[in-house]
Amino acid sequence: MCALTDDLDRDQDLIAAETFLIGYVKEEKSGFHKRKTHKKGSTEEKFCRAALIRLLRDQERPLDPGLRDILADMFGIDTAGCLETDFKLEVCHREAHRPSDNIDAQVAKFVWTKMQREGLGADAAVVQAIERFSKSRSFVYDAWGRFKPYFSAQGHSAQMSQHFQSS
Repeated sequence: MCALTDDLDRDQDLIAAETFLIGYVKEEKSGFHKRKTHKKGSTEEKFCRAALIRLLRDQERPLDPGLRDILADMFGIDTAGCLETDFKLEVCHREAHRPSDNIDAQVAKFVWTKMQREGLGADAAVVQAIERFSKSRSFVYDAWGRFKPYFSAQGHSAQMSQHFQSS
């Protein structure tokens, strides 16, 4: 792709992202202009959401200042100066249930660390995890089984390290 095409794609993504965040204006039969949003789950809403995600994840270019302002306004408590949006963003858990404390992830990291740093076999590391966390053998093996592919495939990458440090 040429630079012009990339710029057009980015401009189109920016318009779609802003539409996702603040809606679009449509003229009513009465002549008044009304702000609308795409219906949740619609093809249009999914397209606009994907455009916002692309812009936020773009490592090559900085985030558009206007988009940054819209996002900041949506997180703001005092919205008196916010002309763009009546919407707000809140950080919350995706599920309605109580958030997990990631005990299984912590147990799996413990097993991995014992194996890597101390050269223990899986069985010996599991025994130590049982003692350390006061969990059943089946719990520890289940936790290790779920997370082992992440550790093995990525060699315990920095991303996984960050995940477990926050646990």
